Amino acid sequence: MNKVKFGIAGFGAMGRHHAENLKTIPNAELAAVSDVSEEALKTAAADFGCKAFSDYDQLLDKKIIDAVLIATPHFNHTPVAVKAFERGIHVLCEKPVGVHINDINKMIQAHKKSDVKFAAMFQLRIHPVWKKVKQLMQANEIGQIMRT
Repeated sequence: MNKVKFGIAGFGAMGRHHAENLKTIPNAELAAVSDVSEEALKTAAADFGCKAFSDYDQLLDKKIIDAVLIATPHFNHTPVAVKAFERGIHVLCEKPVGVHINDINKMIQAHKKSDVKFAAMFQLRIHPVWKKVKQLMQANEIGQIMRT
């Protein structure tokens, strides 16, 4: 199996966390990152040996990635995903996938026109703490849920 070359759009705390995790996946390679912070770009290039771009358009246009992991601020999830779909790049998006339902619908429509994979990141759903919370909720041991 060939390696999947990942780009990470947004190299803040979550982006760096995902970069570290990509090192543990045998068939994944961090090829590039994009961020508005020059410091984040320098850190990414130095610590991960990847290319670094000052905006996500450059990341998506260079044809060096197969997939993009979107870890930008939430309001940027839609434009990054739509452009990735248009360029035939697979998308793994941090939650929430969008801020407004219209944004999410734009993403879904762009994905339907593409031939690539699209997934949302819910990496903590199997964490023991959240499994216990679910168990307590299902057993009605913590009262009525008012907001999540």
